[in-house]
Amino acid sequence: MSGLMINRPRRRRLSTWIEDAKSRKKDVTTDTYKRAMEYIRTHDRNDALPSTEKQHDILNTKGYTAWEFVRSGNSEVTNNGRWDIEHEEIMHYFEVTVKKMSKQVNTIAIGLTTTPYPYFRLPGYHGNSVAYHSDDGRKFHNDSDGGVSYGPTWGKGDTIGCGYRPKNGEVFFTKNGEDLDVAFRVLQHTWYPSIGTDGSCELEVNFGDSDFKFKHARGFGPGSPLLSEHHKSFVALI
Repeated sequence: MSGLMINRPRRRRLSTWIEDAKSRKKDVTTDTYKRAMEYIRTHDRNDALPSTEKQHDILNTKGYTAWEFVRSGNSEVTNNGRWDIEHEEIMHYFEVTVKKMSKQVNTIAIGLTTTPYPYFRLPGYHGNSVAYHSDDGRKFHNDSDGGVSYGPTWGKGDTIGCGYRPKNGEVFFTKNGEDLDVAFRVLQHTWYPSIGTDGSCELEVNFGDSDFKFKHARGFGPGSPLLSEHHKSFVALI
């Protein structure tokens, strides 16, 4: 890492940390760092959920039309559809297929966030968020400083899945139906399926209305297990 000496104190100036992070990943600038710190100060995490009976009533009435992504801020991050964290042998899962990518797209991030979440940060960068990034195949958990090696890069034509096992707090990802193994463990929050991108793209999101490419997730979905025949998938233009 440039500018670092073996005997350098562990405490580093903000400007040094920002420049090092820039060389590894393009997210961190003085502006976004300060905005993120202010966001944490002024926004408490919300883990509130409707009762289990209310959730079942919603899903039985509306099926998976109850799950949809909504635009957030400048559309860099979209999320909706809470995942209950009841400790059961259960899997929550969704898949995203990249249909089109503009030349301006450098990174697509697929993962989970808590709410509220700052629209100006990709999933994985901010506190209480995890993601798998397309440009370098790295995984991110509350980490805007470069992430950790995880899987292959991905892009147009690929299908990326994100799963959560609440009993052990495990988050995992898949690529084109292949399990990439557990990315993170012991993460138990009220999660929202989330997608972020730094440019225009077309994504098809599958919440379970058609067979998942990852066979072990078939019969499950974001609300897991599927409670109704009324499912939903859609194309998201971001």
